[in-house]
Amino acid sequence: MKFLRLVAIAAAGMIAANAQSKVAVINIQAAIANTKDGKKAAEDLDGRMAPRKKDLEKKQGDLNALKESLQRGGAAMNENT
Repeated sequence: MKFLRLVAIAAAGMIAANAQSKVAVINIQAAIANTKDGKKAAEDLDGRMAPRKKDLEKKQGDLNALKESLQRGGAAMNENT
């Protein structure tokens, strides 16, 4: 609690000392992604993740096929009972 008071007092003092200060908001993710190094890193990451993504999409398709099969089988079992 004392720390928060100290921070508030310090902030108020800085604001009063520099009444014409400006505040900027920076989107760090966009700033990094739009640099040459950021674009290269994103491409490298996409390249490394592509096989994993493909594998996960295949597994998702397999799961959806099993789900549909179970639903069809469940409907058939309900009709027989």
